[in-house]
Amino acid sequence: MSFFEPLYIWGLLAIAALIAVHFLRKRKVQRLEFSTLRFFSTSAVRTSRLRNLKKILLFLARALIVIAIVALFAGIHNKDNPLHILHNPGTTVYTWIDPSISMEYVEDDFSLGERATSVLDSVLQIIPSSVLHYHYNDISGEFVLERNFNSDTYRSRFGSSGLEHAVREFKQTADENDILMLISDFQQNTLKQLESVKDILSAQSLLIAVSTAPKDPFNYSVRVHSVEEGESTVYATIYAMGKKLDSGLVTVEIDGMRVGEKNVSVEKDDSVRIAIQISPDLLQNKGKVRLFAEDPFSYDNTDFFSKSEKSNQGVLIIGNTHDNRVIASALKSARNSRWSPIVVKSGSEVTSGDIREAHLIIVNSLDEPSRPLDLLLSNKTFPEKSVLYCLDPLANDLQLLPSARQIVSQHGGQNLSELHDDNGTHPVIPDTTLGLWRGFPKTVSDNARVFRYLTNLEGRALLNTSNNNTLISSFTEPQGRRWVLCATPLGITDHNNLYQTGFYVPLIDRIARYALLSVLQEDDRWYAGVSRMNPFFGEENGAEIYTANGRMLHRWHTQPSVMIEKPGIYTLKQDGEAHKPLVVTYNPEDADFTYDSFDSEGNILFKESEQFISAISELRNNVWSFGIWILLSSLLVAELFLWGKTSTKPTSKK
Repeated sequence: MSFFEPLYIWGLLAIAALIAVHFLRKRKVQRLEFSTLRFFSTSAVRTSRLRNLKKILLFLARALIVIAIVALFAGIHNKDNPLHILHNPGTTVYTWIDPSISMEYVEDDFSLGERATSVLDSVLQIIPSSVLHYHYNDISGEFVLERNFNSDTYRSRFGSSGLEHAVREFKQTADENDILMLISDFQQNTLKQLESVKDILSAQSLLIAVSTAPKDPFNYSVRVHSVEEGESTVYATIYAMGKKLDSGLVTVEIDGMRVGEKNVSVEKDDSVRIAIQISPDLLQNKGKVRLFAEDPFSYDNTDFFSKSEKSNQGVLIIGNTHDNRVIASALKSARNSRWSPIVVKSGSEVTSGDIREAHLIIVNSLDEPSRPLDLLLSNKTFPEKSVLYCLDPLANDLQLLPSARQIVSQHGGQNLSELHDDNGTHPVIPDTTLGLWRGFPKTVSDNARVFRYLTNLEGRALLNTSNNNTLISSFTEPQGRRWVLCATPLGITDHNNLYQTGFYVPLIDRIARYALLSVLQEDDRWYAGVSRMNPFFGEENGAEIYTANGRMLHRWHTQPSVMIEKPGIYTLKQDGEAHKPLVVTYNPEDADFTYDSFDSEGNILFKESEQFISAISELRNNVWSFGIWILLSSLLVAELFLWGKTSTKPTSKK
């Protein structure tokens, strides 16, 4: 038990006044002499004793009334429940509502942002009106005094939640005993921000984290990978998180006109890569891909693209230089070849600089172990690089690289075994209508044969054999790196005759392009709400950014960093240069509906929104306060009764 205003306890000194009134004042005694008491009845004596008892009870009732009034004014409460401080009339509460775009997730016809504003409105109605309330303004970056929160002022946006800045601002602005209330869905990134700054808070400050996370979240999204001008094809991936997408429609729109579409179905927690082919004369510089589905979060159902100019892609081929020269020749000979530079090195010659300059790493006929390559494959360096790894059934080259051996065993197949066929097996394409193999005349290459390879490859099958084994597969590590595994060498080898056939050049080119398409080149993407280094900082000329309707949005020149707030296709007008499209997409982290929580400890409480409102509502109906009011009412009635009895003079008998 404790008190919000302990100074009021001094009011108990009023009991001393009661003692003085009841017991210390001198009574006027009038002496009457009687010759005998035999004419007094025994009831008169009992009445006198009863009157004295009633006076004592009257004193006790008045003393208890004083104690009850003091307890009410002092704010008696249960100190074991830290939420009781919200009912302290003299407290100060600072509040913050997560403004990130994930709060637009809709559940039960209300967005998480609307639920958060409703929670805050309920809190302000429950706590005493004398409580000072400061709310964090996301635009000014400051806490602003406001008693009645205006939910119309809440706006979500793309980019970071800004929780870290809000906590630091609270630390600088608030007193030690003030309360900070954070209302958010607490995505993993937001919770990480909280974990990074919670230790800066004073031990006397109470932090209340109120979660509005949905109970069973799911989300469908679309992501554009590339636009191939030569094929007039738009490549995209459809993701289904938390729930199967039974039927969805994916469309390609250019200048407001639908130019291609495809129906899609995706299993729960899986993805499907699609290719939508459109007429070459309709493929303009820019457009968008849209997913139509029953989705509680629609902000990642649209992604934008522009037809990028043909750019070279560097390839680093690691292994026996003699065996791998045909791989380099195939890449150079590919139609519309974009592969440049192509570097061939043995394992011992590879440097970190070589890996840094390459977009694609091909490992084939590995001759010697390589420390830079081992660091690459263990995700300690360059996790964005794509890897095409060719396994040799006889050389057991995985023994040279522990990192590759571990990853392949985890994701590419734990029970790899050698298979030797003197007659050879033919490569079989799963489907010539898919983007990877579109244009191949038939699914089976009759003149290509594979004599020795590894079986039981796992992952997504890209190329099979005529005896139903997987020849080439792909998988993605949790860190994001996409691997393409080949069960047989792709250079000069006795294990197959691939390099001697017409199937070889398109095979190498298509697999290499697939490996690059499988990993988004994040460094080239502009994300809405995410700051990037100004490409014109320190340059003589700057640039202007225009929206789709021609309105100038920004002027970039001397700023160290720049940012665009919303996804879309913008126009970059560089001084003295031709106009270029600038594609800004949503950040995948904004649409990551993975939530987490933590156990309440010390001065930090974590509550679900419904649980929190219920808890503080029950505190308003404080058992202590109700009990004291009932006691006070009863004592007042008793005091009136006793006072009337003690003050009534007895009437004489005639």
